[in-house]
Amino acid sequence: MQTEFSLTYDGSGLREHEINVRDLVPAMLGVGEFFKALNRLYNGKAAEVAVNVRAHQLACFTVVFDVSQAIKSAADFLTRTKLTAALNLKEILFGTGGVCIGLILLVRKLKGRMPDRVEKLTAGMFRLFLDGENYDVPVELLKAYKELSVRKALEKFITKPLKKSGIDVVKIESDGHEIERVTEEEAPYFAAPEVLNDIIIDDMRRNAYSISNLSFDEAGLWQLNDGNNPINVLIEDPEFLRQVEANLIRFAKHDVLVCMVHFVQRRTAKGRVANEYIVVEVLEHIPAPRQLRVPEPEDGPDDDIP
Repeated sequence: MQTEFSLTYDGSGLREHEINVRDLVPAMLGVGEFFKALNRLYNGKAAEVAVNVRAHQLACFTVVFDVSQAIKSAADFLTRTKLTAALNLKEILFGTGGVCIGLILLVRKLKGRMPDRVEKLTAGMFRLFLDGENYDVPVELLKAYKELSVRKALEKFITKPLKKSGIDVVKIESDGHEIERVTEEEAPYFAAPEVLNDIIIDDMRRNAYSISNLSFDEAGLWQLNDGNNPINVLIEDPEFLRQVEANLIRFAKHDVLVCMVHFVQRRTAKGRVANEYIVVEVLEHIPAPRQLRVPEPEDGPDDDIP
């Protein structure tokens, strides 16, 4: 099973038929990643996809891609009632053939955002609602729109090249006809969306922090220490901040702040755990010791120990 299409980058900076290889290679790899991600999404291990570059033409920069697909695992293939062919993968992207709307057009209509609401119409069709408009899409297209690996690959060969000076438009052609184009103004829509970080822990707690550095970063975060590690803390206590601004509170390294803290722990898009500390109230400021402690004197002269 095989299909092909051409991808053209055009603009004032390409009239001399030149494009920086550092711009072109990631874009071409993005096309390959896109089809592999789609194939993996729909076919799992039952088939594999190969994407090859075949030619280019003058006056702009056109790359012709051959997308071929072969059954990889007979066992996996037999367990699937339907294999999504290479041609269908292309149709999901461009919306030709049996798919009335393709991924590029859907991204443009939704401006890359997630719909406000999704309604199931039939076993294979869904209606997406956003800003008072609605769009009917097949389940295959909805799955592609939601798949982060697909959206990241789309960003590589559309958004990133269009951010380069001199590249104004990306055109896609098939069978000699232009089937899609994305302009420089539309490029932000095709950037992979930020993944909403999953909140693992969200609670209020009473904690003590030592001041490890009296400077603040660009975001106004305090550099404190929780007893084990340095951390950046956002202080939102208005009365405490007012006193700091008025120089009514003075600090030194190793002073301790006892605080009520809004602690949020998130899982990031890269799978890591990130901590967020927001001080809602500073309960106590404990200055660092300035003198060594000595035992209290036994009964004797009334002179106080200085």
